[in-house]
Amino acid sequence: LNAAARRGRITRSVIDRYCIVVMDGIAAEAVSYGSAEGGKDDETALISFLQDTVGFTGDVLVQARMSALNGVILLRRYRAEFERLVKVLERDRATSIGAAVLS
Repeated sequence: LNAAARRGRITRSVIDRYCIVVMDGIAAEAVSYGSAEGGKDDETALISFLQDTVGFTGDVLVQARMSALNGVILLRRYRAEFERLVKVLERDRATSIGAAVLS
């Protein structure tokens, strides 16, 4: 997203990927615990970002919720990998998601 913003060209594909990443926290909570307690704040921040920063003209609420749904689908498909990532984060108290993913 930052690279696209520097180029002055934020495409729909970049927005879609960014939304999925942001909403994956909600998706992870929903898949793991059956609900997402902090999800409303994340959704509100994403909607604000899309409207105010990117000037997204589509239906931002639909975009945010579809992104969360895509996150749920990905987490279900890659559940074992997700659980391994969570264990690494818990075990190592990783300060970097990137370092945990590479573990």
